[in-house]
Amino acid sequence: MFSTKELRAVVSWLTAPMIRQAVDEDAAGLLAYFQALAADEVNNTGIRSDIFQQTVEEQGALIRRYAHAPNSRLFVLDADGKIAGLVKMTGSGSPKTSHTVDLSLNVHPDYRGAGFGSALLRHALTWAYNQESIRRVELDVLTRNEGALRLYQRFGFQVEGRRRKAYYLFDESDDAYVDVYVMAALL
Repeated sequence: MFSTKELRAVVSWLTAPMIRQAVDEDAAGLLAYFQALAADEVNNTGIRSDIFQQTVEEQGALIRRYAHAPNSRLFVLDADGKIAGLVKMTGSGSPKTSHTVDLSLNVHPDYRGAGFGSALLRHALTWAYNQESIRRVELDVLTRNEGALRLYQRFGFQVEGRRRKAYYLFDESDDAYVDVYVMAALL
């Protein structure tokens, strides 16, 4: 017998999930997506329910900001009208770092383990590679998030350093201060 998570992953693949740029109509779905991440029992993101008190309007503003920025994009994985994952590429406004984008990627808890993280990362890196001005993609990953670390390494990211006690995840029962790896890939 399959678990609910496994069945959703199979159904999602059969119904051809699509990665696309976020649009205004995604605002409510994006809010629900972030709320699901914040409520996840094993939360390897910085998204926490106590600090994530945004509205649909604020999500719409976020979508528009990414849509109009020349070196930034917000892509969503659409599985039958539900946001199952996202990847943000956030560019810098500084002339010294305008060739660099910061990547943030996560997948809805119900859709993990089905290859969606790889698909999102491939999509984002293809977009970045096709931008003349972007030559570096960087990210932070919690040192405990071994699955994400392996994913990024498979796509050519290298650990460039470790920031000790970089995140304060106040809702964790263990030590709330966690380390992150700084990783980057050159295009």
